[in-house]
Amino acid sequence: MLARGGAASLLVTVRPTGPIRLILAFPAPPPDRLALHFNGPAGHWLIRGSAAGPHQAVFPLPRNDTSLGLVLMLLSGGTLQAGPAESGLPTLSLPESGAAGRDWFVCARHSVTGM
Repeated sequence: MLARGGAASLLVTVRPTGPIRLILAFPAPPPDRLALHFNGPAGHWLIRGSAAGPHQAVFPLPRNDTSLGLVLMLLSGGTLQAGPAESGLPTLSLPESGAAGRDWFVCARHSVTGM
């Protein structure tokens, strides 16, 4: 799943093996360590990540139902802020993903749980 907002983007990858990954691309280099805060109608959460290149940060999540729940909240829409606040990184406003997001989530859940 890919979401873009201005000069920032979010890529969510769920592969047959390995962690679920949220990858943020920024117009400026991110700090080495940062947090990702989501707030939306389905809930809110905070996870930690790290720089993964000159303009990217990665936030790995374990392959489990809890992580799938976090991804499902993203698909419900809300705001995604990488920080610390003084980093000046952009906030992404995510709309509700609709039918395409629900279809993507079914595939992602099957990849993680086999169901």
